[in-house]
Amino acid sequence: MARRTRAGLVASRVTSTTTATPAPSPARVRGLPVATRPRFWLDFERSWASWVCFRFVFFGLHAIDAVLQLAHAPRYGAGDFNVTQIPLPLPDPSRVGMSFVYGALAIAFALLAFGVGVRALLPLAAALYSYAYFVSQLDSYQHHYLMCLLLVVLCFVPTAPTRTGADGRRWVQSWALRLALVQLAIVYLWAAVAKLEAPWLDGTLLTRQLRPDSSLRGVVSALGFATVAKLVLVTEATLAATVWNRRAWFVALPLGLGLHLGVEWMDLDIGLFSYYMLGSYLLVMPAVVPEGALTFGARALRPLATIPTTVWLVAATLALGVGVVMVARHPLPLGAATVVGLAMIAGAAIARRARGARGTAGVLGAGAAGFAIILGVLATTDTAPDHFRMWAGASRRMHLPTERAAYQGLLAVDPRSEYAHYYLGQLDLAAGAVDAARAHFAAGQRGAPTRARCYLAEAELLVGRGEVALAIAVVERGLTHAPADAELRARLARLRGTDAR
Repeated sequence: MARRTRAGLVASRVTSTTTATPAPSPARVRGLPVATRPRFWLDFERSWASWVCFRFVFFGLHAIDAVLQLAHAPRYGAGDFNVTQIPLPLPDPSRVGMSFVYGALAIAFALLAFGVGVRALLPLAAALYSYAYFVSQLDSYQHHYLMCLLLVVLCFVPTAPTRTGADGRRWVQSWALRLALVQLAIVYLWAAVAKLEAPWLDGTLLTRQLRPDSSLRGVVSALGFATVAKLVLVTEATLAATVWNRRAWFVALPLGLGLHLGVEWMDLDIGLFSYYMLGSYLLVMPAVVPEGALTFGARALRPLATIPTTVWLVAATLALGVGVVMVARHPLPLGAATVVGLAMIAGAAIARRARGARGTAGVLGAGAAGFAIILGVLATTDTAPDHFRMWAGASRRMHLPTERAAYQGLLAVDPRSEYAHYYLGQLDLAAGAVDAARAHFAAGQRGAPTRARCYLAEAELLVGRGEVALAIAVVERGLTHAPADAELRARLARLRGTDAR
């Protein structure tokens, strides 16, 4: 038998393959050839401008929320007790450890909001966020579980536009964006399913959820609680069917925005959930932000481009340095988070070194914004005082040696705290430091002049020293600020009776 050459074999295989494979069928599906029909997952896309705006809003909210969660850090690991969400060998949480996690998340999310280091920092942020949720059942916000899922999914979104249209508009194509919207649809679906119960359908639960002083209660009452309850159920079911469907965005958008604005109007204790959901609708519309908006913004900032690069670099460095020093010196245990934050910023700057000094200045500016978010939230909310109050309360109930340190930390962020002065006075009194205790009680009276307990505590101290007349004067001083206080009135009557005897 004659041997066949390699060329002959290849030629025969090509010939057989060509003859065996029929020509593509011109069959059409929904009016489009099979080859050009958009694939549900792989061909889903949104405008790059919409993605950039969503990224800024979504991760910016996460940066703010991470700082707000610092108030809850002292609950974790208190008394060496913890129950995880899932049976995994996760590192045990603690007040300091969780403060580090939330501080590092705040800086990472701020960088992500500005598009810095997305490929590396988003998986890191997703891991830290998931740890913070799954490590303890103390985190009872169900939407934090949803955020864990979304953060993991968003790790797979491309970090640059995937195509540019004929009109110059840039698009990002990603199955992960479709999956994020499908995940929201699942949430809406099960929210609707959970409402298929008589207590919701007849309006009973809705009546209980609306506070008596809520302005929304009058509106709902006029429409009928049962009617509104059914409308909410229908709205959620409709959103489950439309929020992922690009052709039905004009249905999902008004329904979704109206639903979550109404939920926020109810003033429920659900953290930033409503804001997260409102921000997510930036991905529902195909092109909610026109490409021209980014171009217009770039043109508006064009005069800033004339500023020398050195000036930008110095300004960003100074802003970052000020933020680092102020956060590191804060009474909250944020030192480790500050160090890790600086490491993330340095890594991002090195990764962008090809963009020159302006790229470095941009990274440093984004890092400075992260530290500014931490300082801004701490300055405008009760997060820091709540952190120390929670630590002090847990320490007092469990008789831990950290009680005094917690009160002192509270005074560092709120020097007029009546709460801290009262309990420090009690600790000093128990330790025999009577003068120090009296000084704390007096400071507590100045911090909260209408509250009775510091007056009563000082009066009790003076009675124990036999100084009844001074005790009466203290109680009378309290009554000048709180004349209707029953405890002060009763104590004054008893003291006057004792003094008369």
